[in-house]
Amino acid sequence: MTANQTVNLGANRFALGLTFNSSGTTTLQGGGANRNLSIGSGGITINSGAGAVSTNATNTERVNFLLTANQTWTNVSSNTFTRGDGTVNLNANTLTVTGSGSATSGRITIQANISGTGSIVKDGTNDLRLSGANTFSGGLTLNSGTIGVFSSATALGAGTFTINGGTLQQANSTAVAYTTNIQVGGAFSLTGTSDAGTLAGTMNLGGTSRSITVSSNWTVSGAISNGSLVKAGGGRLTLSGTNSYTGNTTVSAGSMVLSSTSETSFVIAGNGVNNQINGTAVISLDGSIVFDLSGADATIGNSWLIVDVTSLSETFGSTFSVTGFTDNLDNTWSQTIDAGKKYVFNEGTGILSVATIPEPSTWALLAAGLTFTMVLRRRRGMA
Repeated sequence: MTANQTVNLGANRFALGLTFNSSGTTTLQGGGANRNLSIGSGGITINSGAGAVSTNATNTERVNFLLTANQTWTNVSSNTFTRGDGTVNLNANTLTVTGSGSATSGRITIQANISGTGSIVKDGTNDLRLSGANTFSGGLTLNSGTIGVFSSATALGAGTFTINGGTLQQANSTAVAYTTNIQVGGAFSLTGTSDAGTLAGTMNLGGTSRSITVSSNWTVSGAISNGSLVKAGGGRLTLSGTNSYTGNTTVSAGSMVLSSTSETSFVIAGNGVNNQINGTAVISLDGSIVFDLSGADATIGNSWLIVDVTSLSETFGSTFSVTGFTDNLDNTWSQTIDAGKKYVFNEGTGILSVATIPEPSTWALLAAGLTFTMVLRRRRGMA
């Protein structure tokens, strides 16, 4: 069939699965009223060559979906499947969304509010777009392809968002703070408009190094924990949360901003043993850094490279601080260890070191010498 068609349910219906082959457009609508369509394990398949498929968004003709089993929605056509306004109730089932298209073909868009205790898994190379006020609690997993989000702070659901790969895209020009907590299981990308979204939930890196390729401007305001972070891509990544991860922070391309509200942690151990900020790109340090000195070897002369200023293009902003240290107003920060030594962090070198505190007698001699010099100069001026 090649003609465009509208399918009126006329009543609440059950289907084991739905398959679309027509090259014309297909619209599902209630038929005089809003209807419920229960879908079984066959799921939804839109085959190659099929036209666009959508559900009617008119308030009096909506089709609400109720999933009665685990299922897969597959779009291998070059057109879009748009699940319009209304509701999708996962119940306790897992919905897998997949396809062989790209961000511009084979897309599956779910504008409806998604509920239930079930979960969604994104596989395949195509694009899944979510924009509803979603409350489903079983979690969302991105394995491959793209998930595009917009409009709703809860578009990613109420469970954990697990990212094992693929791309998260801010799909419209209005920046949104997404509140879902994130578990990172692999390298992934962030893309979107010039000033894209904010990830406001917590982010667990999974105990290893994770690479995030950023091609626009994203902010992570939630606390990042448990691993190392590599910033790749030409975009800007801003960290503004209280971060507890103690692996390296590597800025390999583009730029990173540690905002005035951010906190970055460093664990200091034996001489030269610590995590650090390194890379070859641009970083602005406007927040606070925190040194865990509980296991530090505080031998005079020991030092630790904290910020690799020789390879980074770094800027220490006016709001930069070192927690628990005194600002010496000369781009250094210090904390007394005991009567004879202190920790010193130097912005110019990016190094934390253990330095000697001069003996009081030395200070007295220096002061006396300064006084003598001043008196001598005055006397010479009077002669």
